[in-house]
Amino acid sequence: KSFADIPHVDLVMPQISVVGKVNYNNSLIDTTVYGVTKDYLEQSAISPVSGEIFENNDLDINIEVETETYFVEDKSQEEDLPDGWVELEGESGIGNVIEITKVIFPEQIKDKEVVVNRAFLKVLNLEEQEAIDKTFSISFIATISSLQTGEDRLESTSVDYKIIGVTPDDVTPLVYVPYTHLKVLGIDNLSQVKIVVEAEEFLANTRTRIESLGYTTSSVTDTVEQINSLFATLKIALASIGTVALFVAALGMFNTLTVSLLERVREIGLLKTMGMKSNEVRDLFLAESMIMGSLGGVMGLIVGLGMGKLIEIILSVYAVTKGVGEITIVNIPIPFALLVIILSFLVGVFTGLYPARRATKISALNALRYE
Repeated sequence: KSFADIPHVDLVMPQISVVGKVNYNNSLIDTTVYGVTKDYLEQSAISPVSGEIFENNDLDINIEVETETYFVEDKSQEEDLPDGWVELEGESGIGNVIEITKVIFPEQIKDKEVVVNRAFLKVLNLEEQEAIDKTFSISFIATISSLQTGEDRLESTSVDYKIIGVTPDDVTPLVYVPYTHLKVLGIDNLSQVKIVVEAEEFLANTRTRIESLGYTTSSVTDTVEQINSLFATLKIALASIGTVALFVAALGMFNTLTVSLLERVREIGLLKTMGMKSNEVRDLFLAESMIMGSLGGVMGLIVGLGMGKLIEIILSVYAVTKGVGEITIVNIPIPFALLVIILSFLVGVFTGLYPARRATKISALNALRYE
């Protein structure tokens, strides 16, 4: 509630994290369970590659639950525990005595639907194509770090959930359940809260307000700033390489035009004998150098765009197989393309000035006698 009272906060999306004991086809596994809302999944870009996310977006629920409390002093009393209970060492902050609260999962809750990831399906040895609408049993376990009521451990009864969506994450097994399903059990401590502000200009002030309450914050903008810094450094490196490449290209054009001039001395003499003026000879060489430079710029853009698109297609195919979606890495803005063409044109002009000037000074008589 304190977060919702902060000005310009649009959405407050809490998350509860507990341990889940899963029973599927008589196989028992432990997994991480996140209690979240529909908004949390959507704002976190947790999109299923199969199925869909649940519709539950509630933050509060008014249902009475039945509980039973047990105290376990040592392993010798394990036989006194109800069936399926396991004593965990090191969870109690009061010596060897563990206070365990058994919670009966409310039958009034009907939307028992979960979203799981690919890593969870691998643990269950369940194919992704067959996972939708499959059910498994799970009981939720919260330790002292998630509770405010003084117990050392809280455990719910086993309940059946249906898989309605599968996310592409294949590293750590995860299960997403509606937030109120864990809230109703009496789990009060949140593992994290995601907040959406109305506009980017309010982000800095909102983070300051939250941190003043004693919380640590992180934002997507932090990652974006790091990426921008990386790309800024990369741009400087590429600009340096491009400058060297431009100098080498200009030198190559100058050398090509100069050699072409020496090879075409007799042609220049013949043209002058036929009546071509020196200025026209100069314009001929300048035109060739400008065309060469401009075509070089256009061909460079085409080849660069083609190679980039090829890499983009390869990465997109790989990303689609992983369920991420298509990736776009190539974008040539029109102003940048025009800048490249104009710069190539100017390089052609400047590299053609010297050969064109030399061509105007060639004597027609000497040119015809040139071998």
